[in-house]
Amino acid sequence: MIPRVVVPELLDGLPPEDAAARRSRRDLRWINFLMGNERWVLRCLRGEKALAVGCIEWGAGTGELTAKIARAHPEAAVMACDLVPRPPNWDDRVAWCQGDLLSAPLPMRMGVVVMNLFLHHFEGEALATLARRMPHVAFAALAGWGTTAADRALLAELPNVTLLETVPDIEDVLGQARLLLMPSLWYEGFGLIAMEGMLRGLP
Repeated sequence: MIPRVVVPELLDGLPPEDAAARRSRRDLRWINFLMGNERWVLRCLRGEKALAVGCIEWGAGTGELTAKIARAHPEAAVMACDLVPRPPNWDDRVAWCQGDLLSAPLPMRMGVVVMNLFLHHFEGEALATLARRMPHVAFAALAGWGTTAADRALLAELPNVTLLETVPDIEDVLGQARLLLMPSLWYEGFGLIAMEGMLRGLP
């Protein structure tokens, strides 16, 4: 198997006010608009009871999506977190946390966690760290053709992660899911499972 290589994002190594960083954030806003990501997230949050516990967006960038969530749900405690400082003119009613998801203190327990165009940067050990840092969240991992013995051993160490075996009908799994995460282990031209999740309204 060709090893998957995760290349650090351009934004990770640039000061927030760098011209290249500004262009990159502008491009991400266009990608979000064209893919409909923000509209999809906002649609998924309609009527979500877990918002009563609060909502946090990790990898919030300049906070556009978090601000929209706060406006759509003024009764909810909403927070944005990113490596960059709090944007100027940020709404004081919406908290801002500057830090790294894998090392910064988690500000509070939240009912809803939003990660838009973010988790694809993580590899196996980083995803395991994420599960360890959210012990109150139950995760399920679906084994596939690329699942190795080392992957299984890593997942077995995590009490809040259940390893599911491959099923003939993917609906058996997606019908029980509330969120779909697809870490690609291969150079895929297109990840069909992401589309299958979207067709079922899974964030």
